[in-house]
Amino acid sequence: MKKAILSLLVLLSVIAVSDRAVYYYGINDTVILGKLVREKIKNPAGYNRNAVIYPYFIVFENPVNVVKTADTEIRNRYEIFDPVYNVLQIQLNFDSAKTEPEQLTGKTVRVTGFLLHSNSRYHYTEIILDVNKIEIVEE
Repeated sequence: MKKAILSLLVLLSVIAVSDRAVYYYGINDTVILGKLVREKIKNPAGYNRNAVIYPYFIVFENPVNVVKTADTEIRNRYEIFDPVYNVLQIQLNFDSAKTEPEQLTGKTVRVTGFLLHSNSRYHYTEIILDVNKIEIVEE
């Protein structure tokens, strides 16, 4: 009986995970949909103790998974990045987009960019999206 219950639980968890959107590290022009939010972070690491910053994040209605690609060339360059499951938000880096999307905050957006694993004390989520383009999704 215990084996049957355990097998059923494993099967249900595989089904639940397989329904999630999957994104891959290192793929140019990855397109992600979600709600754009801006959060207040007080005293972030590396800043003076009175500092306040307001980074942008994309928030998902349903969790997503970020994993390594099957493409050998890309996979070899990003082999150090561990898969991350059940991601509910991703921090956005706008350096390459040269834009401040203040007017899009709170709206559903389509963001195009490049996914990386966090690698700095200035990253506040495990996954970072280096944004190339952001646009509002007409609802």
